[in-house]
Amino acid sequence: MSLSHSFQLPDLLAIIGPLELRTNSHCRFATDVSEEWISKELNILSECELSYLRSTKTGLLSALCFPTCDAPQLRVLTNFMTLLLYSSIRACTPNDSQRLLWEPKLEQSESIEKIMGKSQSGVDMLRSHALLMHVIDNGICGRCGKASESWNSRFTQSVKLLRSAQEKVLSHQSKNHMPALDEYIEMRREMYGSSMTFDLAELLEIFQYPELQGASADILVDIKRAAFDVIAWSMDVVSYQLDHSRGNNHNLVTVLMFHKNLSVQGAMKLSGNMVRDAFGSFCKSEQNILDSLTSPNKSMAFPILSWVWKPLASDAVARDEEASVVGDNVRRYIRALKDCIAGTIHWAYETELFFGKKGGEVRTFGWVFVDQVPSLPTNV
Repeated sequence: MSLSHSFQLPDLLAIIGPLELRTNSHCRFATDVSEEWISKELNILSECELSYLRSTKTGLLSALCFPTCDAPQLRVLTNFMTLLLYSSIRACTPNDSQRLLWEPKLEQSESIEKIMGKSQSGVDMLRSHALLMHVIDNGICGRCGKASESWNSRFTQSVKLLRSAQEKVLSHQSKNHMPALDEYIEMRREMYGSSMTFDLAELLEIFQYPELQGASADILVDIKRAAFDVIAWSMDVVSYQLDHSRGNNHNLVTVLMFHKNLSVQGAMKLSGNMVRDAFGSFCKSEQNILDSLTSPNKSMAFPILSWVWKPLASDAVARDEEASVVGDNVRRYIRALKDCIAGTIHWAYETELFFGKKGGEVRTFGWVFVDQVPSLPTNV
């Protein structure tokens, strides 16, 4: 077969080689319960979308990304991640009749907020989403009501980022507009709701977002951004042919081909280099923040007088305990990011969404043959 009908993917698994792949023992339970709910609940997915629900294996995706949570937590995440994936597929398919997901649009919603003098919460906005409205039940609302103000603020911002990204895709495609590379990179990071998924995992108490200050807080933002870039660009690499066949030009490979005048193979190579650089940045930032947490404190010269020594010693112990808790939270949070990186990339070769039943071969050799990539039915 000629090279014009095939291309080779960068070795994504080699790039993230140091990361351990873990899986959740409740995978089968969460998958079965979630698929039964989505299949039986009216007006969630269309008939053609249900036809490839099982082969998409989103239950496996959630189990690989969140390997330590319990069965009820994993079921909620599987429901959420499944509908989030399908909403992104709809948004990125130009001729999909159900691609208008948000009502009203973000600009209209913000105008209403100004008139009413009240901002919408993340939950309020999700209730206006055609698919994600189905996961906003009493349990989620109850947890949101008890969550901290900082969590609710982050979650609302994450929902706005997803909404903005999906609406930009629709706008660009209606105008046949190819986004600039920098614009696309910012948009792609949230196009599939990565921040929102992490916020939900935090709400379910799988980890706690580390509340840091100063330089450490900035490093943590860099770590999160690098992790989401690794995931987003890796998914663009594996989904390129599927996106191309569905007329979706919001893909890193396509954007690089357009702006840098590259062949498919050239854009694949550059995309792989970008994934490698982002993963390197993730590892470097992780080391920086861990070093800052483990650097020894300067010793204190306590006075001999016992009435001065005791309160000072007590304060020092309290600070050490607090630092230990913060350090544990940071390590747990970074481990969750690592699980999502490893889980998503390994899932890409297991789902039949991108390579059909050829995922094992693509994982081994990297070659993708155009006529072997499955085509998904579209809502008409």
